[in-house]
Amino acid sequence: MDRQDYNMKIQMLLDTDHYKKLNKDPNTKVEKQTRDAIKESSIPKEEQRRLLPSENLPPRLYGLSKIHKPNNPLRPIVSTCRSPTYELAKYVAKQLAQYSGNTKSFVKLPMERRILRASEWCRNWISSITCNRQHLYGSIRTGSHRI
Repeated sequence: MDRQDYNMKIQMLLDTDHYKKLNKDPNTKVEKQTRDAIKESSIPKEEQRRLLPSENLPPRLYGLSKIHKPNNPLRPIVSTCRSPTYELAKYVAKQLAQYSGNTKSFVKLPMERRILRASEWCRNWISSITCNRQHLYGSIRTGSHRI
C-alpha cells in the first residue's frame, strides 16, 4: 500500500461518527488529573515520582492493513506511548498481573478464589472510605415510623 492510499484510508476512518475533532488539546487537563490521582493515591512516594507524567504527547492514531480482506481496509490502532496516563497504566497492569495469573490453571480457579484475590488487592490499595450511613441504606416510611 502506498502512502497516498494509506492516507486516504485513514481519512475515511476519521470521517466516520466514531471520532470527533476536539477544539483544544485535552492533554494538559488529563495530565493534571493524572498527577492529582497519583499524588492522592497510596502508591509509595518513590514510585509516584516515576509515574508522574512529564513531556507528554497525545495518543497517536495509525492503521494496520487487514490484508485478508478485500480492498485491504485499515484496523485503527491508538498508541498511548508517552501519553499522560501511560506510565500509570503500566504500573496498574503490573500490580494486577500478580492476581490474574499467566497460566492456563488460572481460568480453572473457582470464582470465589478470584474474588478473594481481588479483594485482598483492593484492601491493600484503598486506605479508607467514608460514607454516610443514610447513603448506604434507604429508608421506608410506614405510618409515623421510619424503617
